[in-house]
Parts: sequence; C-alpha cells; structure tokens
Amino acid sequence: MRVGEKRRFRRDPLKYIDILRRRSGTDVFRLPHGGYCVRDADPAQTLLTESLTALTRDARLTVTGGDTRAVISEGNVPRPFVLHRTPRHGGTEHDREGR
Repeated sequence: MRVGEKRRFRRDPLKYIDILRRRSGTDVFRLPHGGYCVRDADPAQTLLTESLTALTRDARLTVTGGDTRAVISEGNVPRPFVLHRTPRHGGTEHDREGR
C-alpha cells in the first residue's frame, strides 16, 4: 500500500473500500493490508455455504474446549476451542465432485 493510499484509508476506510470495490471486476477482491472483501451478500453467502459443505462432506464435526459462560469485553471474541473433523466410515453417496 502506497503512502497516499494509506492516508486515504485512514481518513475514510469505508470510502476507500468502496473505491477498491469499484476498481475490482470480480465479486471477491483482495484488500491491500491482507484478507478479502466480498462485494455483495449473495457471493458472501455462496462462499460460506460452499466452504461449509466441503468441510462437512463425509465427516462428523465436534467441538471441544471453549467455555459457554458469557465474556464481558470490548468485542465479541470466542474463547479458545478445538474443532475436530472425523471422516465417516463406509461408502460415499457421491463422487469426488460432490454429485
């Protein structure tokens, strides 16, 4: 990120992201400081559902650790937890492409 872009970002971060969105020809675009941003709600929902589908396909997910007590803090930060993904045994109902 160049110095001029940093100044623009500090002055008005939402306007700067809107400028990046207009420059980008795709629905998902990379932010200069790392990470990605999604242009609209539909691609964001598709991205999340497809990722979750791929993660859970032929597997069982369990969560251990974490604490269910409320946390009083400046932000909503989950307590540490571990996600376990265990492959299901037996035949699959679909091929590698998920059909």
